[in-house]
Amino acid sequence: MGSTPNAIKFKTKRAPHNPLNPEYKLQSVEFVPAPQPRFIRDQMDVGDIEGSKPKVKQYLKTRDNYNVHDIKGAKPKAPLTRK
Repeated sequence: MGSTPNAIKFKTKRAPHNPLNPEYKLQSVEFVPAPQPRFIRDQMDVGDIEGSKPKVKQYLKTRDNYNVHDIKGAKPKAPLTRK
């Protein structure tokens, strides 16, 4: 009984491969999209409270201060051309 070396019959479970062109079995991954969380409520929205928003500023139409077309004699004379 006892152990004896067996150099002639080398047994392995590994498949034969080319050491100059190795092929590796890499892990594969399947990407699963994340589920869309359901909307419960917005904690930061205070729009339902009266007076919580600033009032909309209403801009008045500005007047044209330099427009003098309605005043008689307020425009320069036509340049003098000789005939």
